Amino acid sequence: MKQYEQLEITRLKRNVIKLKADRDILKKLLAATAAQPAQPQR
Repeated sequence: MKQYEQLEITRLKRNVIKLKADRDILKKLLAATAAQPAQPQR
């Protein structure tokens, strides 16, 4: 495998890790928001 291909794979793997972490944060935020009672709108 060429060096630039390996660098791209490494970059993409790092990106996947970051995206999974972002997804997990959003899931937790959504769960916390859904658990709160609805607030009346003004």
